[in-house]
Amino acid sequence: MDGVLISVLVLAAIVAAVAAYLLPALIASWRDHPQERRIMWINLLARWTGFGWLAAVLWAVAYFPPPVPRVRGDHTDEEILQRSLRACPMCLEEIKVEARRCRHCGADVGQVSA
Repeated sequence: MDGVLISVLVLAAIVAAVAAYLLPALIASWRDHPQERRIMWINLLARWTGFGWLAAVLWAVAYFPPPVPRVRGDHTDEEILQRSLRACPMCLEEIKVEARRCRHCGADVGQVSA
């Protein structure tokens, strides 16, 4: 019975060590990191240094995926923002549709009639 328990504990320790070894690659995979393969290779080739493993973990964790655009009705926030802006006729910078004066060049642009 003791031999079986020791075998199970050794197997569990090996599995835990492999999981810890591959932690950066697993994190990158779970987070859909765009540099997943590079992190995996750094993890595999430079793990023994300790520094390589730490760098791979930090690189995998530091990735923040781009936000998913919110949809309001049939339009995203970006589309709604674009509809509320227009180009200044003098400097061509974006200003609000309701603006009477350009905040960039100070030109009197009047209000656009709807």
